[in-house]
Amino acid sequence: MDNKIWFYNDWFQVYGPFDKEEIIKLLNEKKIKKDYHLWHIGLDDWVCIKDIDVCNYVYPENYQSKNTFKGIPEFNPSIFKEKRVYDYDKGKSSIKIAGILLVLVGALWGINSLTPMLSGVYYSDATTYLTLGWNAVASIVTIIIGLQVSKIKSWSYSWGIGIAVVNLITDLINVRDNGANFKLFFIPIYLGIAFLLLSNERIFKESEIEKTTN
Repeated sequence: MDNKIWFYNDWFQVYGPFDKEEIIKLLNEKKIKKDYHLWHIGLDDWVCIKDIDVCNYVYPENYQSKNTFKGIPEFNPSIFKEKRVYDYDKGKSSIKIAGILLVLVGALWGINSLTPMLSGVYYSDATTYLTLGWNAVASIVTIIIGLQVSKIKSWSYSWGIGIAVVNLITDLINVRDNGANFKLFFIPIYLGIAFLLLSNERIFKESEIEKTTN
């Protein structure tokens, strides 16, 4: 008999009791997040929601009836802290934002490099043309990597961070030595890209694991 024997906690407070259908409804409505924990009468301790399939849940052999309820086990956040799972949907959205920013940066580089060449501006030294050509190639590479970051390709993780860091350093040097203050606009963008990727490294790692196991 499946009655109101389920509880969940949000790391701060315990809620319940609920029946299984109510728990499933709360999960579908995303009122219960993936890093919360569940417990029902008969379990020895709390279980992280990501480790349990509530819809197809099979009660353990030591399942107890409500009549033998002895109290909800204490939940100690410090014990589960290392196992806490962040919101994967939010993480994937953050990665897509990083990819979009890389594409936009690459596009801006390309426009900046190709506009003088296509408009017929003449430069007296070959070095300028080489620099513009290199920037055009770099913009294409950046756009490609940005697209792959958005697709959560495992190899694009390090490349995305590398591009952000290298260009952050390069622009800071240009601001210092050449007074190119307009490049200050890109500094927070590079920092944002690096932060979004670094804070969601685990998604790229899991993508690599899935790739090697399939």
